[in-house]
Amino acid sequence: MRRKVPIWKTPLPWVVLVMALQGLFVVAFMVSLVRSRKAKVPANAPVATQPAQPGVESPGAAAGSAPTPAAGTAAPAAPGSSVAITVNDALGREWITVSYQGNGREKLSATIQSRTDRPLKLALPAGTLFESRDHLQQVVLVRGQNEAVLGPRETRSFPLVTAATRASNQLGQHEFIVRPGRLTQLDALLAHLERSPEVSVESIQTAVLVILENPPIALFAKFLLISGVQPGAAPSTLPETFRVATLDIVNALSLLKDISYPQRDLLLVHEPQLKIEAMIDPLAHAAAMRFYGLTHETEWGFWRDELLNGDVSTRHYALYGIARYFPDVALQMLPTWAREKTQSLIMRQAAISSLAETGRVEAISVLQQLSYEFDGQPELVQTAKAAIGYLENRREQIGGTAKPRVEFKDSAPAATPQLRSSL
Repeated sequence: MRRKVPIWKTPLPWVVLVMALQGLFVVAFMVSLVRSRKAKVPANAPVATQPAQPGVESPGAAAGSAPTPAAGTAAPAAPGSSVAITVNDALGREWITVSYQGNGREKLSATIQSRTDRPLKLALPAGTLFESRDHLQQVVLVRGQNEAVLGPRETRSFPLVTAATRASNQLGQHEFIVRPGRLTQLDALLAHLERSPEVSVESIQTAVLVILENPPIALFAKFLLISGVQPGAAPSTLPETFRVATLDIVNALSLLKDISYPQRDLLLVHEPQLKIEAMIDPLAHAAAMRFYGLTHETEWGFWRDELLNGDVSTRHYALYGIARYFPDVALQMLPTWAREKTQSLIMRQAAISSLAETGRVEAISVLQQLSYEFDGQPELVQTAKAAIGYLENRREQIGGTAKPRVEFKDSAPAATPQLRSSL
C-alpha cells in the first residue's frame, strides 16, 4: 500500500504563498496608482527648486519649460497657505497657464491664470529669455519677479522689466514665449542690478547692448553727431529705439566699470564726442567726472587740453565747457578768441555763442560790442545777436547783477594774461 506524503512536504504551500504575495503586490500598485491620480494638485508645502548654476545653459531650468516634477519630498502645509514655486515648475505641474506681451524693449506683461485651488506665490528669475513667435525680437528679464501672488483659480497680469538683447529689435507690441537657456555674459550685470534698484531702465538697456553687441555711439546718442549721423536721419541699421540721454549712456558705462567688465575694446569708452558732450551736459557732468576720473582740481586741465589738443572735430566744444563751468574766465577769454582772425570761422562763432553759456548778464554788453566790431561779417554778427537774444530771454532768471564766482572752480586761472599765456 502506497504511503501518504504530508501536504506541508509538497510544493502546494509554496505555490499558494507565491501567488498570495503577487496578489498583494498587484493590490498595492493599484492603490498607489489611484492615490497618485487623485493627488494631481497636492496640498503640500512650498516646493523647493534647485537654482541654476551660473554660466550653465539649462533648457529645463528656463521659465516656461515643463520639467518633470520631483517626487513628493515636501512636508504637508496648513490648509489655505500659499505654495511658493517658480513659474517653470508651476507650468510643469500644469498649475498655471501663461502668456507674455511686450514692446521689445523694457516692458513685458505676464498674464497668468491659476488652475489650482491653492494660492500661489510665483517667482521668475532674472536672466530669463523671451523671444517673439517670429523669432525677430528677443528680450531678457533684468529684474527678477519674486512676489507674484496668485489666488485660487485667479487670472492676473504682472509687469516685468526687460531689456532688448538685439539692436535690431523693433519697438511695438509683440507676443513672446520663453526661450530655453540664458546669456551668461549678462550674469555679473544682473547680479549687480539686484543690489542696485536705483539704476534706470535706459542705463540698463544701454549696458546690455554694449555687452552683447558693442555698438557705436550713433545707436544711443540724442545729440547731433559730428559724423553726420543725427537723430531722425539714422541708417535703418541704427534705429532710434535705443536713443537715450547722455547721462544714461555714461551711467551705463559706469555700471560696466562697477562690475569690472573689460572696457579696452568698447567703442563708447573711446568715443571723443561722448566724453566732451557728457562733460558739457549739466545733467551728465558729475557722472562724467566720476567715470573719466576727473576732479575739480583737474577739470581745468581737461578743458585746456581739449581746446588745444583735442579732436579737431570737437575742439571748439571746449569753449562751451569753459563758459559753463568757468564763467569768470570765459568772460575775459572768449572775446579775445572771437576777435582772433587767425582762428577758423567755426571757432570764432563758438567763442561768441559760448558767451551766452556763462549765464551772466554782463555778457550781453560784451556781445553787443562784438556785434558792433564785426559789422560787415554777417555770420559773426548773426551769431552775436542770437546769443544776445538768448540772454535777454533769460534776464529774469539770471538776475540783473553778476553772479558770484563758483568757488569749487577756483582751480582755473583767474587773470586773462595768465590764461592767454597758458593757452
